[in-house]
Formats: sequence, structure tokens, C-alpha cells
Amino acid sequence: MLQSNCYRLLVLLSAISLPVLGCGDEADGESGGADSDGNANGAGSAAGASDSTGSDSAGSGAGGSAAACEEDPNTCVQDCLKPELLQLGVQCPDEVCTAEARCLEPALLGSITEEQLALLADCPDGLTKCVPAKFIETVNKFDLKNCTSVNGFEGRCVSSCLPSVAEQAAFLPVDVCEVGEKCAPCFDPFTGEPTGACGLSCDDPPATPVEQNTFTGCCASKGGGTCLPNSLVGGAGGDVELDTAECEALGEADTSCVPNEVYQQITSQGFFEGTACEPDIVIQFSGGSVEGACLPRCIPEVEKQSLSIEVQAKEFPFHDLVLQTSCPNGYACLPCYLNGELTGACGPQGM
Repeated sequence: MLQSNCYRLLVLLSAISLPVLGCGDEADGESGGADSDGNANGAGSAAGASDSTGSDSAGSGAGGSAAACEEDPNTCVQDCLKPELLQLGVQCPDEVCTAEARCLEPALLGSITEEQLALLADCPDGLTKCVPAKFIETVNKFDLKNCTSVNGFEGRCVSSCLPSVAEQAAFLPVDVCEVGEKCAPCFDPFTGEPTGACGLSCDDPPATPVEQNTFTGCCASKGGGTCLPNSLVGGAGGDVELDTAECEALGEADTSCVPNEVYQQITSQGFFEGTACEPDIVIQFSGGSVEGACLPRCIPEVEKQSLSIEVQAKEFPFHDLVLQTSCPNGYACLPCYLNGELTGACGPQGM
């Protein structure tokens, strides 16, 4: 029925959350810049984003002056670059980050929160944080490059030195990004929640709406699923065929309908295992075991077996088959054994 290694789903994007290093702490209104000794003392305020449009006569845009930058620490201009700050600390070791980044003491990063600091990688000394070079030399007044992320969704080029990006590096495209960067999406493609990659510091907010940056749902009546790119999940080339027809009908070419529970389990624990259940008595009378597993009918093979059982059940007019039994809507309780042989319905899948 099902092979034991039937899924080749890959972990995609577990809601990338990026530190808002730019713009300072809005709660206390502090703004960043550099002190007289050239040390970074934090991030610019949110006002820097509007200044980047060039409407500020005090020096917005590439033509602004260093003096204007000093006078208005919220200004986002190229002349605010302070490459000398890259002499602070030491280069992050390769085991932490292979891109250009420096190990700096948290005090040099300014008024960012403990939560934001936690999103930066720890350096081996246990005292410093690995901070991407772009964050340092711009005094946290950076403008991330626009790029095309997973599935053509809008994204920004973000340093792979951030653990949240490094963990997903294998699944994030490079697109137009520089060495050491990956194109992170503006929105979590599953939930639509902002990832924090777009609108940081001097960067503009997303230009496209969330509905254009999320995966399409599928299999609503068969346990629920999501159309995911075949390049990420193996598609029909996996050990068990996934539904591609429904996604194609929804206008999602080159995608497969992946059951949501299957995806969630594999991303969290590396494999999928259906909840234990007891198959209908008709299945047991037909040679099925008392033990079974709840499987989403969204999987073509599960649907095929379910329809076959429903046809066979017509031979038992004295009993109304309940294929779902204790399983959720859209699921079927299939036996672990059929006529003494393993069906593959029970046990871990995708290990």
C-alpha cells in the first residue's frame, strides 16, 4: 500500500524571523549613529525609511554629505558609510559564518533588544555576537537589495550569517544577491506573516500584497494541503506520488499538493507518522489488522486504497462502512497489515 520511505519532503521555511537591527528601539525613541570615537551606538529610527526617498533637503540620497549625516542621525545616505567600523572586533570564524561579519560586544550594537540580539549568531568566546558587515559599516542604516525568493515571491538579500537564514540556506535562492547572502521572502509563504526581511532600516516595505506571496491551499476536503514547488518536495518523482492535478487546476504549475500534517511533522521531527486508529470492522473482516493509522486522502495512493475499500464494502450490505473512524475529516483509517503482510500505512514515513 505505502512504502516505509514514502516521502521526500524537505524543510522549507519555518517562518524566518530577522532582527530589526536598524531603526533603533521605537518604544524609547532612541536613534543611532556613531559616537565621537567612531563606535557604533545603535540604529537609526524609523524615520530613516522615509528619508531614503530623497525628499529630505538635508542630504537624503546618494548625494548627501557626511556633515548632514552627523547632523541628522536618522538620514539614510551613502555618505553615512563608515568602513572604519569594520576594524572593530574580529572576523567571525568560519564555523560561525563564512561571509564578511565581525564579532562585536553587544554594547557596541546600540539599543537593540535582547530578543533581537538572540537572533544574531554567538561567537566562540561567548561574549560577542557575529554581526554582518553591512549592518556595521552603515551604522545599521542599510538598504537591502530586492530579489526574487522562493516560488517567485518578493524578497530581500539578507546575510547568511544570521542563523535564521543559515538554517534555510539550502532552500533559499541567491538570485541577484551578493556572496554570503540569500534571498529571504518578505512573508512566510505558508502563513502570510511578515518574516522581517523587508522594510528593515532604510529598506522599503514589501511592494506586493501578502496574497501574492503565499502558497496556494489544496485538498480542502481531503485533510488539507498546500501546493509546494516540485523542486522542493520531489513531486511525483518521490517514493509516493503526490497530487499534482489539483494544483495545476488551481493555476499552480510544477507544484504538488502536500498534506499539511505531513509537512508539519516532517519539518518538526524529520518524518511523518499517522495517528493510531482501529479500522472499520469490514476492513478487519477482509483481512485487515485491528491496528491502523490515520492517513490523509489527499495522497493519491491513500485515496486509491480508500475507494477500493469502499467498493468492497458494498459486499457487506448489513454494515455501513466508516472509513474515517476516529481520524480527522478527510482522513482514512487504513490497516497496518492486510492478509498478514505489512501495508506501509503505519510507522514513520520519510526517514
